[in-house]
Amino acid sequence: MAHPLERLGRWNGSGWDPVDADAIGHGDVRILSHGWAPGMRPLVEASPRFLRVWDPDAITAEGARFDRWYAPLAHAIRESDPTATVLAYTLPPVTPASDHPDRQVRLT
Repeated sequence: MAHPLERLGRWNGSGWDPVDADAIGHGDVRILSHGWAPGMRPLVEASPRFLRVWDPDAITAEGARFDRWYAPLAHAIRESDPTATVLAYTLPPVTPASDHPDRQVRLT
């Protein structure tokens, strides 16, 4: 299971950079989060590393990049708030709760 910081990317104006604990900065922070679409689970699980939506090999069954909407959204956020830090967070693929304790969902 990837460390939560490995699931983050920081928008640099044209792409996503890795994030470490000191990279967030001050001011407004906007976070884009996504889950994986139906049919993407085999690709995510077959990846030799934790696959993030902005990784070049995150390709749909139709051959399109999965993140085709991520960069335009990040760009629009920065246009409306130029000093904001824009982060992207990739969730792990959904599995039954019994598969892994990090993926458990508790409904109360």
